[in-house]
Amino acid sequence: MKSLSSAAAAAQKSRAKSRAKSRAKSRGVDAGFSLIEMLVALSVLAVGAASILALFAAGAATHRRAMERTRATLVAERVLESAQRAFVLGREPDEVVEVVRAELGASVSGYGYILRARLPDGPGWSPSELFVEVEVRPTPNGSDGERFHTILLPTAGAPPPGSSPRFKR
Repeated sequence: MKSLSSAAAAAQKSRAKSRAKSRAKSRGVDAGFSLIEMLVALSVLAVGAASILALFAAGAATHRRAMERTRATLVAERVLESAQRAFVLGREPDEVVEVVRAELGASVSGYGYILRARLPDGPGWSPSELFVEVEVRPTPNGSDGERFHTILLPTAGAPPPGSSPRFKR
């Protein structure tokens, strides 16, 4: 009986070993990724990376436009301040533009500008008010620009044109 059971035990061991070997072989084949799976994974990763790079490029362009607009606003503010100083009662709008051009030149910080000034007309406007519009362009001769406008009142205490300023001590 012992011999039968030892023979049966040996056969059982042999079958278990062959099953383990076949499982190991099938696991070896199934354990990795196929070439198609790798290509699909890499293409999904590439599309995601390209999307993120496109977002960075769009963000950089938006930042550049915002910086240009901020600089244009600062230039317009400087031109309008100069126009405010140049505007005194009795001075014509064209004279205000000439005074500003003489003070600032054709461009400010590399930005070109166009200054337009006119006396407002119609009911409700005072002859002491001046409508001023400034168009600021990224380059002196550029075509694409930002527009700013305001109503100016004469500088407080400014002497009328042709008179000398009086200083109080």
